[in-house]
Parts: sequence; C-alpha cells; structure tokens
Amino acid sequence: MRTHYSGIIIWALPYSQAISKPPVFLDAVDRIYVLFSPSLSKVNNAGRADLEAEVARLLDSGVLPLQARFGKALMVGIWYPSADGTETGCVTNPAGGCFSYESLARPQPDIPEVAIDLGEQADIYSAVSLQLIVATGLPARQ
Repeated sequence: MRTHYSGIIIWALPYSQAISKPPVFLDAVDRIYVLFSPSLSKVNNAGRADLEAEVARLLDSGVLPLQARFGKALMVGIWYPSADGTETGCVTNPAGGCFSYESLARPQPDIPEVAIDLGEQADIYSAVSLQLIVATGLPARQ
C-alpha cells in the first residue's frame, strides 16, 4: 500500500477486538482508531463515579496495552446510543436478547420499544471524555 499511497494510514477496530485479538499488521499503520463501546455497568442508571471508574479500568486494561504493544498514536471514538440500558451493553429487545447498536443508529427507523435516554448517553459520554482527558494528561475544563 505504501508504494501507492503516501498519506497517513489509520486502522479502525472495535474495542472488543482491540483487547482480544488485534491484527498483527497494526505495526504497519500510522494510527489506530478504537471504537469504544463496551459495557460500563451491570446495572442500569449507575452513578457517574461508577461509570468513570469502569471507563478508567477499561482504558488501562485494554487501550493502554494496545498502545504500548504497537507504539502508535491512538484515537478513541465513543459509540453509545441514546437508549435506556446502553451503559449495561444491552438495550433490551422485548422479543428476546438485546438490540444491536447498528439497529439503533440512523438511517434505521426508531424502534418504539426502545426508551430514549439522553441523560444516560450524556453521562456515558462525559465519563469517557473525562477519563480520556485524564489518560492523556491534558487539563480538564470545569
């Protein structure tokens, strides 16, 4: 690829793959993009402090070792829908199981059985963003 393209090469992978079995060729890319969407709590409506603690643990145990292993700049994308139950990793499907995050994203139509919870989504994004700021050592604005 480098013979035909001289720009920055970024490889994207979900957090689950980043921690379990990252591709061996990641040493050949310039940056790694981790799509962060793991479960953050076993219970719905966990407190923000609990979310922050779990995010910190997941970053330390999953993202940091990936960066250390490949020595590449990392980008972290946050992906949690605005649906009740997102922090548990399971937006419950009344027919059984959990809805996939893909089924909750546009351009898919709204699913009437899914309760929208913007507060839960905001808490998650705040917790992840704060822990990413802490991990990078940048000053956080209050």
